[in-house]
Amino acid sequence: MLAFNGKKIPNSISIVIQEIQDSSLKAISGNANLYFVSVNEDLSYSPQKYIRLSGLFDGNIGDTVLITKGRFDFEVNENDLNF
Repeated sequence: MLAFNGKKIPNSISIVIQEIQDSSLKAISGNANLYFVSVNEDLSYSPQKYIRLSGLFDGNIGDTVLITKGRFDFEVNENDLNF
């Protein structure tokens, strides 16, 4: 996961965003460019290891929504990654 630090993933990749609301799963999809500005380990929750990801994105959702200058910041437990 740390190998993504500073990498750009081009628009040829389909992105699916999932959200759980009121115990139901909702998903939207589109194509996007992702740029991982920072990918760091957080070892302060030992023995758990968390990965902090920050970056930028732009792309589209379907044929109607264009996203520019998007930003993401999130933290994930390394054990929760499915790859």
